[in-house]
Amino acid sequence: MLAYWMATGSGKTIVMHLNILQYLTYIPDSFETLEVIVTSPNASLIEQHKQELEPFFAYLNDRHNNRLKVTVATTNALLEKIRRTQATSSYPKLLATSASSSWTKPTLA
Repeated sequence: MLAYWMATGSGKTIVMHLNILQYLTYIPDSFETLEVIVTSPNASLIEQHKQELEPFFAYLNDRHNNRLKVTVATTNALLEKIRRTQATSSYPKLLATSASSSWTKPTLA
């Protein structure tokens, strides 16, 4: 997992994209599937991520026989997806948020 805390306009997005692409370019081809999740609370940044990464993921998915699963979504959309999945899953629950709106470190229940 990578996390960045840098000033606006300092290149966080391009650094993150380069890290993802570098990893995907040089990993061995021995994985069954690989999931990449890109998230931001800002919907306009999500659109930027989608536009900039889509051609690279299309190329890399061809290279890896369509075994890459890519999710680019807002943080709230991902949390809602986790909640919906947990409601129908028999696996251990991932507690992503507390009752308040503040973020809580994820833990397995």
